[in-house]
Amino acid sequence: MLSSLRTFISKTNLTGLAIAVAIGAALKTVVDEFAGDGDGHGIVGGFIAAMIGGVEGDLNDAGVSINGSQIPVGAFVVSLINFAVMILAVFAVAVMLRVHKPGRSPEDDAPTSEQLLAEILAELRRVDDDR
Repeated sequence: MLSSLRTFISKTNLTGLAIAVAIGAALKTVVDEFAGDGDGHGIVGGFIAAMIGGVEGDLNDAGVSINGSQIPVGAFVVSLINFAVMILAVFAVAVMLRVHKPGRSPEDDAPTSEQLLAEILAELRRVDDDR
C-alpha cells in the first residue's frame, strides 16, 4: 500500500491539484453569493424570487403545499442554480487555460484539410467496396 501511495505521489501533479482545490473553494463562495446559498438569496435567487412574487427575495424557504404537507423546493432550486453556475465557471476557466497555453490555439484541435480529405477518401472507398 505504501508503494502505491508513493507511485501516486510521484505520478500526480500535487501542486496543480492543491491549486485546483483552492480555486474551487474560492469559486464556491463567489457562486454562493451570485446564485444564493442557505444563508442568503444571492443575485440570481433574488431576481427569480422577485419574478415569482417573493417578498424578501429568498428562494430557500419557497415550497409547495400538497394535502397539508409542505414540500421545500426552494433550497433544491438554489442548489441547482449553484451547480449550473459552478459548472459554467469551471468550464470557462478550463477553456481559458487550454486556449492560453503557450504555442496552443483552438485551431490546433481542428483536423487539417489533409486529414479531412483522407477521411472522405476512406469513406468513399468503404462505400464503393460495399457495392
